[in-house]
Amino acid sequence: MRAKIVLSIIITMGQLSSFAQNDSINFEKLTLKAAQNYAIKHNAETKNAAIDIKIAKQQKWETTAMGLPQFSIKGSYQYIFDVPVMELQAMTFIPNPADPNNPFNHTHGVSTAELELGKESSATVDFTVSQLLFSGEYIVGLKAAKIYMNLSQKGLQKKEHEIKENVAKTYHLILIAEESLKVLDSVQVNLEKLLNETTQLQKAGFAENTDVQQLALNVKNAENSIISFKKQKAVLYRLLKFQVGIAANQEIKLEANLSDIAKNAETASLAANNFNPASTPDMQLLEVQEQLSELTLQRERATFLPSVFAFYRHQEQINAAAFNFNPPDVIGVTLEIPVFSSGKRWSRVQQKKLDLIKLQNSKNQAEQGLNLEFLQIQSDYLAAASTLSNQSESKALSKQIYENTLTKYKAGTGSSMQLTQAQTQYFQSLSGYYQALGNLLDKEVKIKSLLNLY
Repeated sequence: MRAKIVLSIIITMGQLSSFAQNDSINFEKLTLKAAQNYAIKHNAETKNAAIDIKIAKQQKWETTAMGLPQFSIKGSYQYIFDVPVMELQAMTFIPNPADPNNPFNHTHGVSTAELELGKESSATVDFTVSQLLFSGEYIVGLKAAKIYMNLSQKGLQKKEHEIKENVAKTYHLILIAEESLKVLDSVQVNLEKLLNETTQLQKAGFAENTDVQQLALNVKNAENSIISFKKQKAVLYRLLKFQVGIAANQEIKLEANLSDIAKNAETASLAANNFNPASTPDMQLLEVQEQLSELTLQRERATFLPSVFAFYRHQEQINAAAFNFNPPDVIGVTLEIPVFSSGKRWSRVQQKKLDLIKLQNSKNQAEQGLNLEFLQIQSDYLAAASTLSNQSESKALSKQIYENTLTKYKAGTGSSMQLTQAQTQYFQSLSGYYQALGNLLDKEVKIKSLLNLY
């Protein structure tokens, strides 16, 4: 017996360990896919969407149970202060003792009796079983309950889709911010080193004070840019933790190479993919809503049909009166036929027809809008890829110009103003490159979302 208990504990611990591994995440090397999968399980919106599915399941059973046997018990107690009494009179024949054999020789007498029409104290227990035999509304309601649960599931899928898209955008922005900081840190280190060397040369009389001041200004500008990017990165990390469902005090590090992501984005052929609006979560959700609207219309039409119920009732009366005509057992059928409602039911049917037409119009418009959106995002994606390619060349050229100008300045053949202009030009090209990269990655995320590739 003890061995069985130990074995059971080992199996249970193994299952828990397996579950923990499946739900675990490496915060030190957080990949985009891992972040997206973790967000689906831990984001508050997806949790609520999953709860909506559970609610829909309970509502489905609630609707189903309406057509199953219903059993109820009802008890009551009553106390009558003044029990009503019925007085009964009876006529009796009294024969004459002198002539008892003569039936015509007699006298009449009257006797009275009292009958209580209740008991001072009594209790009643009522058992009732009922069963729905036919109802058009119930039949349609069962179908609608299934569609409603499907609607909740589509809502969860749409929410998961949106969360993956938002996580990808924030993830990419963090990578861009971190890469920008690396470049700025490298520039600042070189500028500080150059400032120290120029300061020493100025003290020895081989450099002008203006050069020192200009370099000091360049160092300060680089520091300000670094501070700004660090703040942006901190905000983006907090946003990513919020989207994924990670605690705010949990340290995370992203495991990704921005260069590889940029290269893949530039060479991707996503824009050439065929687009099917029906595969998007938005259209699937509208499709289910249309089915639900059609069933709602059918339900209103079903209100013109009769409803049939069967019931059985058993009643036990404790301390019942002798004068009691309530039957203990009753079985019966109830037929309810809607005859005339002054146009109320017809009006509701017309309303649901119009609601269905509105939804179909919205569905057609959404389909056209998605096709137009994909064509636009295709064009934007190709334009962003071209812009990034140009910005990449500009970045390489401005970096080369900056390095050459820096070399000339160190050799004494270039001025501090030329170095400042080259540095400003380099920073501008970096800003343009990362802006173009972020724009392309956003377009890539949107295309993947429309193509349902997440």
